[in-house]
Amino acid sequence: MPIASKKDIDKVIIIKGRIKAITTGTFGIFIIFINKYTREIESSNIIASHYSSMFEYDNSMPWDEFEDTIKMLRFKGEIASNISSDLQLLFANTLQGEAVEEIVEAIIAKRESKIEHTFVGMLSKALADKNCICELAWQEVSQEDIRLVNDKRQRREREERQRVQKEEVHEAESVTFNVEEGGVILNCSLQISPVSGVPITEVRTSDAIMVKITDPTERGRYFLNLLKGVNDVGQIIPIPAVIKEHNTNSLNEHELLVEIGPGIYGHIIEEEKVKVKRYIPTETDVALAGHGVPSGAVQSIRMKSGKSKKGDGVLGSMPAWMWVVGGAIVVLIIVLVVLLGNTQ
Repeated sequence: MPIASKKDIDKVIIIKGRIKAITTGTFGIFIIFINKYTREIESSNIIASHYSSMFEYDNSMPWDEFEDTIKMLRFKGEIASNISSDLQLLFANTLQGEAVEEIVEAIIAKRESKIEHTFVGMLSKALADKNCICELAWQEVSQEDIRLVNDKRQRREREERQRVQKEEVHEAESVTFNVEEGGVILNCSLQISPVSGVPITEVRTSDAIMVKITDPTERGRYFLNLLKGVNDVGQIIPIPAVIKEHNTNSLNEHELLVEIGPGIYGHIIEEEKVKVKRYIPTETDVALAGHGVPSGAVQSIRMKSGKSKKGDGVLGSMPAWMWVVGGAIVVLIIVLVVLLGNTQ
């Protein structure tokens, strides 16, 4: 075996291939990791099926995506198990010693035809199909690159497991909120205020806070626009709400039901110990009016948060014309009572 250069110690040659055996109708993809310094196979993975769609996976995609595709198809069972196992065994028994040495030397010398000839001959014999095509692509990466990719995968897998566990807990401990018949519950999130906000552990029912509607459904988008929870450029903005219920689950997450408007509620799950932005009428009334929030909604929140001001009640908010009409009605009623009394 030729002496490998020390610069090759950290290098790995990755071969990506796809197979099409026309006579037997067999299609497959594979990936092989070869240590460039030791000229040994570090790992390999090959799958096959009788569905031509497998040949459509492009082996020019990044190696980690190509490998993820193979693992995903194997996990889903979208393969011919017996053929895949036979080909995996073929790789293990054949790709060693001089065979690997020849492949590495051909890659270094850029002799593409030599590499393809080696794989086609090996696969044609294994599949008993002389009409076999094998398309190859390869690249050279460092061991550090592979380690970083594997670390990223492990984090992603760990996060996915945590997500599934949380969903299972949420389903098992789902709270039935006490809302009126016909009430709408939307997915929402808290508006955070790290400096001036109140710790989530200290918020109580009837507190007025700021929330964002994050419900991705068609219904959610409808109410997002109806309640002016989005600005002119499509950004979701905070709107006022009143806390109706506040619970803590076994994951120590805070689960809140907030009332956004009459019959419209928000469901919030917050896992961090955040500080929540309170709704302060004296500071945000102008902004709310500018966003078109109905005065009735603002008034409702003021009353529930105990921050009503003189003149902010129902009578104080009546237009002048309503006072005139109301006065005229009262006068008319008095006149009718007098006339009826004189006729008796």
